[in-house]
Amino acid sequence: MVEQDGERIQARPGCRFVGRLCWLLLLVFGLPAFSQTVADEHGDVVFIAADGTRRRLTSSGEDYEPSLSPDGSKVVFARAVRGSLDNPDGLTSQLWIADVSGEPAPRLLLDTMVTLHGRTFSAFFRPQLSPHARYVYFLVNYGAVTQAIVRLDISTGQTTFIASAMNFWVVPRGRYAGDLVAQVRKPKLASGYYYWFYLLSVEGKELGVVGEDRADVDLFLSMDAR
Repeated sequence: MVEQDGERIQARPGCRFVGRLCWLLLLVFGLPAFSQTVADEHGDVVFIAADGTRRRLTSSGEDYEPSLSPDGSKVVFARAVRGSLDNPDGLTSQLWIADVSGEPAPRLLLDTMVTLHGRTFSAFFRPQLSPHARYVYFLVNYGAVTQAIVRLDISTGQTTFIASAMNFWVVPRGRYAGDLVAQVRKPKLASGYYYWFYLLSVEGKELGVVGEDRADVDLFLSMDAR
């Protein structure tokens, strides 16, 4: 039995078996090797190279949720702006991009509220770069129980609503490079909801079902990245 959004959901034995099988296949065929990573430490973005070398990329004390570009050369992250005149009582975010080499200095991508369907949003979460660093995708708190995926065009600064989702991942390479895997909350015909993972196009069109749990997502991303 698992709980999600206050709802108790019975996990079927078959689902648990499939999840274990997915991880077994990953172990047999090889887990993806992540030789470098990024982290936020006390509000600063730190790049950790394959040899363990650490490079501090920012020093604002307000940065959070950094993520590497698919090619590992850049980092995109959010920065909290305290005491914003636009939103004095809540979190206001900016989106920034930096090179892992530390040069040039980090560049501001977005520092204004986002308007979606007549509503404005100031807090941004989980930014991720598309392949070739053309877009940044991120989440906003769109509803009481779900988020919205937003796409920022880096060259124009235009933001676009993509889809309502609980969470998402950018496919880094392979056949579906640049598409998105999104966890979507959908109502059942009876009562309650299910939270499956779907492949979405860059425009938010549903392309197919990835699976029921994170093991399915990890397997899909690892197999498609080959």
